Amino acid sequence: MNRTNRTFTDLNDDFVWVRVLYGFLAGGHFLFVLLLIIMVYRARKAQGMLYRGINLMVISLIAGNIVVWSMSLRIVIGRSIFPCFLYMSFFFVMYPPIIIPIVLRTFRFFLLYTISRLQTKISQEGITEERKNRNAARIIFLVKIRKRKPATFAFFILLSLHAAYWLIVTGAVTGITGENKFSPYGCTSNYVVSLLAIIPIVVYAIVEVAFIVAMIILKVNDSYGISRELVVTTISYSVFCCAFVIVQSIPQYTLYVEQYFPAAIIPIFAIVIENILAVLIPVIKYYKTVEVKDDKHEPFISGSFSDIQSTLDDPAARNELKKYAVNSFCPEDILCWEDIQVYKEFKGEYEILKKGREIVKNYLNSGSPMELNLPDPVKFKDDIEEKLNFMSDEELEDQKNESLLNVFDELQTQVVINMADVFKRFRASKK
Repeated sequence: MNRTNRTFTDLNDDFVWVRVLYGFLAGGHFLFVLLLIIMVYRARKAQGMLYRGINLMVISLIAGNIVVWSMSLRIVIGRSIFPCFLYMSFFFVMYPPIIIPIVLRTFRFFLLYTISRLQTKISQEGITEERKNRNAARIIFLVKIRKRKPATFAFFILLSLHAAYWLIVTGAVTGITGENKFSPYGCTSNYVVSLLAIIPIVVYAIVEVAFIVAMIILKVNDSYGISRELVVTTISYSVFCCAFVIVQSIPQYTLYVEQYFPAAIIPIFAIVIENILAVLIPVIKYYKTVEVKDDKHEPFISGSFSDIQSTLDDPAARNELKKYAVNSFCPEDILCWEDIQVYKEFKGEYEILKKGREIVKNYLNSGSPMELNLPDPVKFKDDIEEKLNFMSDEELEDQKNESLLNVFDELQTQVVINMADVFKRFRASKK
């Protein structure tokens, strides 16, 4: 058939060289995604990776690769024989999963940001006990949500809804046009089908843009570059989504350009760019900062300890470090250090016991709003509570007594050790 007579609804197969090119494209993207998944797995314990959501990163990679393969295989195998029901299912079910993880990652980011900001308010001076308790309750509630991994659960719920949407729309299009969209043979792609498939993506894009606008208004920032990454990825997908819709609505494109430059390349480009921005760059950035747990900790260098201590002793420097820790979603160690310093300055039995028990409540109780990551939290808590509960009246009245001043010394040393990672990144950010 003469290519110049091709219409929007024709099922002509593409040129051989185009089919070969898309075959290489699909195979290359599969290897690229496989490499990225391996790299994500190896860097999975780096804080920056954990805060991005490892599950959502992998889901996004797999969903994107399925879309690349579905779009490429239709061209490689031939539009005239590629099963229509597969093409329609990929079109309606697999496009949204590329966007959904981005929206859910943004939600996760806001969750971490909110928890981090609320934690600073609990130890803030000058606020009422009622407000502190209210903030603590909000933190505990948000932490429970985070631990249950709602983003992963929401992803599969939304995927099921899109499957239902595919069945409804495909059935409706079949009834209206008379063309069996559940056919095992090839079928046409038209502007209406493309528009119906794009609608859910537009909805997610609007939600994501709303998140981004809120981030800009609230001046949300983080030390991992997650907010910047989300903004750039959203802009990228928005541009490519608009380009895909515009191209599909231009008959001249289908008539004269589609045979050389299939529209499928537009979403494929968007997917590859998202893979680079949201996975490859973060993995490379944090690959060398993987936190190895178990018994493989690097020995804590005494010089580093003294550097951190010097920074904490300087109010201006400590404030900068605290801002950085808040933006790293781990302010609890420096907040605990500050509360212990306040404890040491209190005078009088009531104030001392009240502040001491407040520290235990906020940082050492299991499920507390600012629960610390300690090597043996139960031992820390039991030892401190024992000292507080059995301190004699004479010890409480003697402000120079070492047993009074040193109740939290071991804990304070441990939180300084815990700050090693964030302090290292904080110092590197100043260079």
